[in-house]
Amino acid sequence: IAKALAEVIKSNGGKIYTGCRVVRAHSNNGSITSVELENGELVEGDIFISDVHPMQLSGMFTGKELRPSFYSRIESIKNTPAVFSLFLKFKSGVPYMNTNFYGYSCKSPWDMENYDDTTWPRGYLYMHHCHEKVQEFARSGVVLAYMLADELAEWSQTTIGKRGESYEEFKRAKAEKLLDAVERDFPGIRSQIEEYYTATPLTYRDYTLSPGGSMYGMAKDLTLGLAGRVSYKTKLPNFYLVGQNINAHGILGVLVGTLNVCSALLGEDVIKKQMLEANAFVKPVMQK
Repeated sequence: IAKALAEVIKSNGGKIYTGCRVVRAHSNNGSITSVELENGELVEGDIFISDVHPMQLSGMFTGKELRPSFYSRIESIKNTPAVFSLFLKFKSGVPYMNTNFYGYSCKSPWDMENYDDTTWPRGYLYMHHCHEKVQEFARSGVVLAYMLADELAEWSQTTIGKRGESYEEFKRAKAEKLLDAVERDFPGIRSQIEEYYTATPLTYRDYTLSPGGSMYGMAKDLTLGLAGRVSYKTKLPNFYLVGQNINAHGILGVLVGTLNVCSALLGEDVIKKQMLEANAFVKPVMQK
């Protein structure tokens, strides 16, 4: 998905910068005029759209471009749990599983993030990666299990690759415990693994800047109404918010939030027309 999106951006004359964190937003007369990158470069524009976690915005604005009430509401909303990730490289001969498998050791798949040392993991998601159009055997897979950032408090001030041997030992112990759970549902899976790699909530935190490595960003609660949601519009007329923290969780939230911003910029009729045209183009291909 990321590669396909990048190609569309480039084909329309867009440029993509990586490893260039935005550290400051500059404004004038109530609108953003440019953003400053970590290397000191200024990027000017007419419209600015952010998909970082809203809590990161407080460090980008030096004045009162965004109301204090905006920040206080963001800080009051809880974030969703994070995960421990186990990436598997298979030897050969593991039949490709074209579905997700959810395993859990209790009566319900809910409440998996509430655990202790003796009950983790209460549940996990196991899936294979698809490398070919018609795939018979899997070459790799991933196992995900909820993990709270509190477990990693000892290394919270460290960065990727510099957390020390105690952190590596922590990950190995968790990986083996998670593999024990998978082995119960898939006997013999250990013997099919050539090697594995791990990632913790700290990994996600450092790559995505989501507090605590939160997997789905800010938690959405219907009972809170508007108090539990963040609008894609801001006080600044040329600054919009998108991503999983806005509107809804995950991919659905990303898509719906993006459509909202595109509709605000281009008009709902334009977006609707483009969607209908895209559907008309895709349907015959799917039927064929």
